[in-house]
Amino acid sequence: MSLLEKIQQSVPKHKTKIPSTGQVTFFRPFLMREQKILLIAQQAQNHAESLKAVATVVEACVEEVDNGLDLSLCDLEYLFSQIRAKSVSETAEPTFTCPKTGETIKTGIRLTEVKISDEKTNPNIKITDKLKIVMRSPTVKDHILVEGENWFDKLIGNCISKVIFEDEVFESGSISDEERMEIIDTMTQHQYDLCSKFIHNQPHIYADVKYRTSDGEIREVTFRGLKDFFS
Repeated sequence: MSLLEKIQQSVPKHKTKIPSTGQVTFFRPFLMREQKILLIAQQAQNHAESLKAVATVVEACVEEVDNGLDLSLCDLEYLFSQIRAKSVSETAEPTFTCPKTGETIKTGIRLTEVKISDEKTNPNIKITDKLKIVMRSPTVKDHILVEGENWFDKLIGNCISKVIFEDEVFESGSISDEERMEIIDTMTQHQYDLCSKFIHNQPHIYADVKYRTSDGEIREVTFRGLKDFFS
């Protein structure tokens, strides 16, 4: 065994679970090469680049993850929060403005104690008596591909798994991007809201944190996702 291999094997490993599947796996802290990737993405200040960087780090550090872009956003953010806890600090210290007093508050989030939402989502969306859309959960790749104008409509369109018209089933691969957007454009507001609710109610990581304001009151704020955690 070479010196480099011995050094690599000496890096500590920690147990965790992939939230969506419950699969037990192991991860290591991120190293300097991964830290450089995160720093470059942070300097770019681009959401898509940040997601790509986090996906690259999770893919490198977690044993059972072959492609970070194929994870759900919840899985990616949860796994990264666990890696970050063992790599830098178990506490994130976001800053926010209290909605009641307007003052700037700095608080702490225990990354090893983040929670995962448990909203229920129905992937079967009834458009009309003859038309039904079956949705799938978006992946990290889906979130990256829809950057720009009308990104949320594009995300809904990307997540159309199949379209059922009466007894005929149109699988995802047979539906073009133009057809997906046309389907969305021909929905009523109620039908669109059902698809929107499916996307919004995807599982996510969050933390409820109590804090005290200058008036002596103890209040509570909810942080959702990595963007909030490290703001």
